Amino acid sequence: MFNHKVFRNNTDVRRMRDLFLSADHNHNGTLEKNEMREVLQTLYNDIKEEEADDMFDMLDVNQDGNIN
Repeated sequence: MFNHKVFRNNTDVRRMRDLFLSADHNHNGTLEKNEMREVLQTLYNDIKEEEADDMFDMLDVNQDGNIN
């Protein structure tokens, strides 16, 4: 299960938003699992793939394979 502190401070929130926008390659306002994993691994070098996938699954509330 995901146990990584994602947002440590406001700077992390801004970085996450900027990374989201840059990872949204087709500019449709959503991220697929691999794009979200890229964002989290950029923010946190030590995050494991399983942790990133768990975080994606928590955010994908309607389970459509995308988050926005």
